[in-house]
Amino acid sequence: MFVAAVQNPFRGVLIALLFGFAFSFFIALWLAFPRLAAGFSLATLVIVAVIVGVVSLLR
Repeated sequence: MFVAAVQNPFRGVLIALLFGFAFSFFIALWLAFPRLAAGFSLATLVIVAVIVGVVSLLR
């Protein structure tokens, strides 16, 4: 977000607003369906761990 804001302030603000909007939906998902949200969170952590592992192996 910082790089986008430096290059184009409007784009940086737009990205920040979209991030806030997505985060509010994630909080609402946790409140409405905690098990589903926990599964999505766990899946995201696993995907990030796999990506970090692959990047570290390729370096």
